[in-house]
Amino acid sequence: LKALRANIEGVRPGLPAAEYEILARRTLVQYTLGVKDYLLQSSDRLQKFEMTGEPSQGVRDLMAQGKGFLIVSAHYGNFELGSYMLQKHNMQAAIIALPEEVAAIDAMRVSNRQAFGVETLPVGSELDTFLAAKLHLAQGRALAMLVDRQLPKHGSPVNWFGKTCLFLRPPA
Repeated sequence: LKALRANIEGVRPGLPAAEYEILARRTLVQYTLGVKDYLLQSSDRLQKFEMTGEPSQGVRDLMAQGKGFLIVSAHYGNFELGSYMLQKHNMQAAIIALPEEVAAIDAMRVSNRQAFGVETLPVGSELDTFLAAKLHLAQGRALAMLVDRQLPKHGSPVNWFGKTCLFLRPPA
């Protein structure tokens, strides 16, 4: 919980200490549910999954104009469902992701994304990731990334709605 609290403090500075504890515990519960969902998911199961909601008008406009755009998300819920959502809305997409520490888990995530036509751009050399991301955006694709991993260690301070917060270096 200590690392989660530190990440949340970086993104939401100035909250009461008790609030960080609550948010960290909620994040841990949601992450656990996401892991369970991920382990139970397969492309066959997701094809039967009923997803509601539509892309915003702004996203639809960008898609119609062939312009790329960023989808930036905190790691709440099952981020991997995003690949399915992108395919359902006919979005060409790539996900920037840190490789998992366990190669077999990383290969499973990459394979599941590929099943929905979503490419994984692994975070490695920041320049390589940046150039690949720039190319994808220039090709009119959606580019998704998480912004809440290891912030105290790898975060860069950015102005976020008038407050200084930590974000990972690639999106910052």
